[in-house]
Amino acid sequence: MQAIKVETTVEKEGELHLTNLPLHPTQQVEVIVLIREDHRAGVPAVSSQIDEDEWRKLVETIRASEPRFSTLDEAMSFSRGRL
Repeated sequence: MQAIKVETTVEKEGELHLTNLPLHPTQQVEVIVLIREDHRAGVPAVSSQIDEDEWRKLVETIRASEPRFSTLDEAMSFSRGRL
């Protein structure tokens, strides 16, 4: 898997726009968003915030189940034993 690193700033609550990526139509991608540590102080806590171990388990669940889950919420519920 090839990685592309892009740093940007969230301009509108809950939205992130990435442009000018070296991608082609119909090309499938996997996106992981990392929040920089130095910017976390002013960000309100998110109710579905997960720790690193839970994140790893979630990513493994999603990768092992493709295309079983249609949303991240479904995969999170499954990985937490709720489905």
